[in-house]
Amino acid sequence: PGMLNANFITRVFEKGGDFSIDMQRVKFAPYQSFVGIKMPESERGWYLTDTDHEIQIATVNSDGAPVDRKDLEVKVYKIDWRWWWDAGEENLASYISRSSTRIVSHQRVSTKGGKAKFKLNIKYNDWNDYGRYLIRVTDPVSGHSTGETAYFSKWYGRTPEGMPGNAAM
Repeated sequence: PGMLNANFITRVFEKGGDFSIDMQRVKFAPYQSFVGIKMPESERGWYLTDTDHEIQIATVNSDGAPVDRKDLEVKVYKIDWRWWWDAGEENLASYISRSSTRIVSHQRVSTKGGKAKFKLNIKYNDWNDYGRYLIRVTDPVSGHSTGETAYFSKWYGRTPEGMPGNAAM
C-alpha cells in the first residue's frame, strides 16, 4: 500500500438528545519510506530481449521527500503465461513465494537523492523466455515493496513459429 487517508467521523450526543457530527481526515503512512519504479517507454507494451533496458527507481519518505537507501533488493521473476480468456484471479504475492518460481535476476541497488537506475537485460535462449516478468523492488529499511509486470520478446509480441498458439475463437 501507499499513503492512506484515514477518515474519522465522531458523533457527540448532548443530554437532550441533540448531537454534533465532525469529520477529520488524517494522512497515514503505513511505512516510513516508499519505493517506486518506472519502466522505460516500450513498443506496444513489449520490451526486446537481449537488450539493456534502463529502469528508474525512486525512494521517498512519508512526506514525499527523496531519501537515500542502500541495498534495495531488485528481483525479476518469470511469470507463467496468462491469456485474456483465463478466468482466475492473479495473485503475484503468492506466486513469488512458490518453490517453482523462477528468479531470473537478483541485484542490489542504492539510491542517491532518492533516485537510482538499473539495467535489465532478459536473455533469449528459447521460447520459454518469451512472455511476462515481474520486476519487484523492496526497501530493506521500511519493508515497502513495489512491482511492475512487463512483457519481453525477441519479436515485440508477435508469435513466431513453434510458440504456443492463441485461441481459435
